[in-house]
Amino acid sequence: MRSRIYIYALSALATLSTHTEAVLPTGVATESEPTDAITLLCGKAEALGERMREAIRVLQAIHDKDSAEAAIPYIRAVKAAEKEFDEVCTLINERYTTEELYRRGPLPRLLRNIPAAVYNRLLQEQTAAVCHGSVRLFLEIAGRTNDFRDEEIDVELTEEEKATLEMVRERVLAKLPVIPDAEAAAFLAAIDETADGVARLQNSAAGLMHWHALIRQHRKQLNEFYDNCFNGHGAIIMRCTHKPDNYFADLYSKSAHQFFFLYYGDNDQGTEAANMRKTLWDDAEEKLAEFRRKYGLQGGDGRTAETAFIFPPEITEADMPDFVTLIVHEVFGQEHDAHTPLINRVFADPQGNTVALQVPLVVGVKEQPDKSQKSRVIISYMYIKLPTEKK
Repeated sequence: MRSRIYIYALSALATLSTHTEAVLPTGVATESEPTDAITLLCGKAEALGERMREAIRVLQAIHDKDSAEAAIPYIRAVKAAEKEFDEVCTLINERYTTEELYRRGPLPRLLRNIPAAVYNRLLQEQTAAVCHGSVRLFLEIAGRTNDFRDEEIDVELTEEEKATLEMVRERVLAKLPVIPDAEAAAFLAAIDETADGVARLQNSAAGLMHWHALIRQHRKQLNEFYDNCFNGHGAIIMRCTHKPDNYFADLYSKSAHQFFFLYYGDNDQGTEAANMRKTLWDDAEEKLAEFRRKYGLQGGDGRTAETAFIFPPEITEADMPDFVTLIVHEVFGQEHDAHTPLINRVFADPQGNTVALQVPLVVGVKEQPDKSQKSRVIISYMYIKLPTEKK
């Protein structure tokens, strides 16, 4: 299996990341000799490392707006070098595995010498420091240079924008990473009340810069809040992962949303939670029977690893993710889709044989009689028999 070389992420901020589409570089023929291709790759890697070292020296010397704007050409040079390196990777990607490339020439040493971690850290530090007042530097780091006209870049923050930033700081971000049970409702209300103001910030060059500075300053707390499953607040979990239609949910990457329920520990085995799970499956029985007839689904009821669904033989391994989504949407309803990737999360039968793939379903939120206590998200699982002949 061929694998691409990924050596670093240009920006560690998910909200600032850009994507360069890989194309064959001009003047490089696909029939080039392998040695020439590797030599070319080594040259591009060496050039990328040198451009980064130059940018690092300039970034470390920033102390005011003028020195910040002086760094812009160096960041552009890094992006250009990155693009050229990526193009050559694309060229030879189908020829070599990563292991083969690492065995040839000085490539491993050159890759180790690319100071990506230091470079990324300095970009993050500049973002947190509001780029020393240089909106142009921020837009270059964020890959947003074409989104604003010169006259828009020079507009300073309005009083309304300053008020929005302060409200988000005090009523949302300052509450992290631990929100007391009694304050969860107020936390969500604050997100709703500041939503329009944040939208306006993101349409303003200066507003966008200050917004990302605010988020970068609180990134540690945001990460801890996620790692602690949003303190177990069911309503917050649903707003941040299951229905991520708000700016606070946007502070987390797509993969964070997708993987949350895959590893979410729903340990509620109480009677009410059990009844909620049972109701989900009982209500789906008619639709499940119809789905079986329509698509040829076999196996048991899908509720346990031992009674897993068996897909019709024409469903290939590549088809499985779409077919799983189809089951969830047609049998249970789109609102119960946990939007998790189909990975090898398997469970074993009592004899220890791996038999089934586990797919989480969002049952709903179990509200507490005492509103000062946490509501809980209840999860169920459906199980799918894995094809024994496929890995």
